[in-house]
Amino acid sequence: MWTNRRIVLLAIVGLALTLVAISPALPAEPTGEPNGTYEYNCGGGGNSCHATEGSTVITMWASNLSPSPGADVTVLVNVTGGEGVTDQIIGVMLVSARTTDPASIPTNSGWTIVKDPTGSTTAYNYVENHTYTGSTSFKWQLKAPASADVYRLYARAMHGGGDTYFEDNTTGLVFNVGSAIVPGVPLVDLSPITPNQVLTGAVNLEVTVVTNKTIEYVVLRLNDTVIGNMTSSPYSFTLDTAGYPDGTYTLNVTVRDSNSVQGYRQITVSFGNSEKTEELVSWVWTVVAGSIAILAWIGILIVVALMIRRRTVSRGGK
Repeated sequence: MWTNRRIVLLAIVGLALTLVAISPALPAEPTGEPNGTYEYNCGGGGNSCHATEGSTVITMWASNLSPSPGADVTVLVNVTGGEGVTDQIIGVMLVSARTTDPASIPTNSGWTIVKDPTGSTTAYNYVENHTYTGSTSFKWQLKAPASADVYRLYARAMHGGGDTYFEDNTTGLVFNVGSAIVPGVPLVDLSPITPNQVLTGAVNLEVTVVTNKTIEYVVLRLNDTVIGNMTSSPYSFTLDTAGYPDGTYTLNVTVRDSNSVQGYRQITVSFGNSEKTEELVSWVWTVVAGSIAILAWIGILIVVALMIRRRTVSRGGK
């Protein structure tokens, strides 16, 4: 005979099985922890990715844009206005690329963070200010990368009180470390991708050229095949990686100025659309499994309800 205790136990077991089945499909909740080391787009907590563009104004300054390898560099990020004024909380992140990728963490791109804005040698790339009233500055003390090359640093401000606002300084700071820039040659930068990044789907590429000469053309090549040619700014290209087999590719940007002097930037990346498809299939199966579990749980509840009703009717007939 079914007792009320057994019925309740059956219901609990059914609920537990449902939660186990659908848990992979549930999004993780933000940790809400201030100050830390995070990739671009995830500040104020490991999963707290902000998605709504806000109104904060960000400017950046550096003590030296042409440091020697390993030299000291101070970076100042000034923020004004924005949604953080409401609850006096705002967070600022210093990143080396505007991509959600490990290379966006400055220390993974060769920088050494000596001190963060709190003055701590813990040296985080994301720090929050809980006394924000509309204008403040964040100062990082760093050491330049050890290898001569062209590097960038960007800043992102985020509402630190749990809302979803963000604002980027998209220009960033360009560092010529170890005289990597040849005088008189155009400086070429390709963003927002980083070396060895895995790309999927359609990717928007932006080419930045620093020169005091007129630019005649900007050419984008993929493995020596021209996929874009522009003669006026903005130099923006769209690369549909789905049209190519997965694998390693070389992206090359060549710029020629009015003196017929060329500058270039070359980055090795990978295309991984099949992996993305596998993730999608896995997600679909997870959702299907969760839906089946929910239906099973509803069925159990119906059975429990019918049993309780039957017992009630049976007792009433005695």
